[in-house]
Order: sequence, then structure tokens, then C-alpha cells
Amino acid sequence: MKIKKTTKKVNKPILIIAIILLVGLAVFLVYTLVFGLHKNTTNPPQSQSNPSNNQPSETPQTTTTDKQTPPNTDAPATPTTVNGSTKKQVTMVASEDQSNGYVYIRGGINYPVTGGSCYAQLTGPSGQSIKKDSDAVLPSPASADCKTISIPTSDLAPGAWTFTLNYTSDGYEGVSSEVSFTI
Repeated sequence: MKIKKTTKKVNKPILIIAIILLVGLAVFLVYTLVFGLHKNTTNPPQSQSNPSNNQPSETPQTTTTDKQTPPNTDAPATPTTVNGSTKKQVTMVASEDQSNGYVYIRGGINYPVTGGSCYAQLTGPSGQSIKKDSDAVLPSPASADCKTISIPTSDLAPGAWTFTLNYTSDGYEGVSSEVSFTI
């Protein structure tokens, strides 16, 4: 007697569809869990953070701090009145730099003036005196700058020089401290 083996035949198309559905469901669940949790941990809602709670939280919290610069509240130096003068005295600063065969004289007024003119009064090693005008005053909200004065070093005798930067207008005048340099 022969024993017949009987096997159940599974319909292949139904099996393939079932496997595709199971794989799709698994991918969907993994995607939801991974990206759903990631979304909540990188940007937690404000209500979840409790600054008074000293226990570590389960989800990392990200904070950003915006550094804000406070407004400048420095007031410019107030001009002073000098007896016998109709003009108010302003504070001035000056500096010197030498480069490529030129002496550059720079400076400004520590008060927001408009108009007027600047000039440098130079004194040389043998008592020479030179006056160089700056044809513009460049105003800003809290101060004003004299346009840079450039002098070829070939125009100046070798040795020690000093200068003051001066400002004058209808209502104001000022003189910087003396600045020294050597040619």
C-alpha cells in the first residue's frame, strides 16, 4: 500500500500580499516610533520644562540664549564755557601714524558738532611751524571726526616733531593734547 503525502498548497499570491502588508506595517511602526520620539525630544513644548524641578528630565532639553547688547548710554563730554570767549570748549583727541612716506594725522571732537574745520599745528626740530588744514568735519551721533591730514615725510625735516589738532566753528572750539613723533 502506498501512502500518499498530502501537502496543503498555499496560494502564493495571498502569501506574497500578506508578507508585503506585514513588512509595511513594521516599517510604519518603526518610522513612527523613531521620528515621533525624535520630534518630541528636539523641540519640547514649553509646558514640559519645569525649572524648579531639580530632577533630570527624561528627554534632553535644548535651550538657546540670545546675547543682547544693551544700548550705549554714554553721554558725550559736555562742552565747557571759558571766561572771555563766546565759544564753548570741546574735548579733542589726536593720533599720528607713518606709512609709505607719509605722516597721517587723525583725530576728532568728543561732541556731536556739525560744520567747522580742523587743522594741525606742527612744530619741528629747529622751531619750524607748519599749519595743515583739514577741509571737512565728519559728524556722527555722539562725536565728530576731522578728515585725515596727510603730509609727505619729504616735506618735514628729520628729527622730533610735535603737533596739536585744533577745531573751530561758530559756536565751538577745541585743542587736543600735544602728540610727538620722529621723522
